[in-house]
Amino acid sequence: MPDTLKETGEYPFDPRRSELCLCPRAEGGFRLEAPGRWWLETGAFGDARREVASSDRRAWTLREASGPDARGIVLEAAVPEGFREVARSQRGSGTGREPLAFYLSDGRVFLAAHGSVPEVRYELHGWEVRGAYWTAGRQGSHWTISPTAAGRRLAGSEAILVLFAAEILAAEGSSED
Repeated sequence: MPDTLKETGEYPFDPRRSELCLCPRAEGGFRLEAPGRWWLETGAFGDARREVASSDRRAWTLREASGPDARGIVLEAAVPEGFREVARSQRGSGTGREPLAFYLSDGRVFLAAHGSVPEVRYELHGWEVRGAYWTAGRQGSHWTISPTAAGRRLAGSEAILVLFAAEILAAEGSSED
């Protein structure tokens, strides 16, 4: 999705090469980082758009999906005309533990599954490979998100990881554990 990134002339971060730390922020929102290399953070979000700040200056915002049956989060890119949807998540009927669907503007679809044996864990799956692209597990007060072998080969994964991170914290019911 290179067209969704703000051109800065800097070396872009490639999340496929790193384990990421997902840290809830006390005031809401989260920070997603590859320690010492890259970071992205957002404040609490809801109906209003919240800017996504990052070390590589992406021009993104997050907001809750709107509409009578909308349950999920929308990631948008700032464009001269306003905002353009980059990706969105869609939650199930409300138990918090059903699979989550992720839709990218380029047509790709992903699914996140939740498990709790032996510990709480999330996996991000696609249709092209068996198994997960990314896994997430709780490590005390934060989460570690790690690429699998398939995830290390998944191009354009930045947008899906931002939504994956936001939905993990939404499913856990709090950004202040």
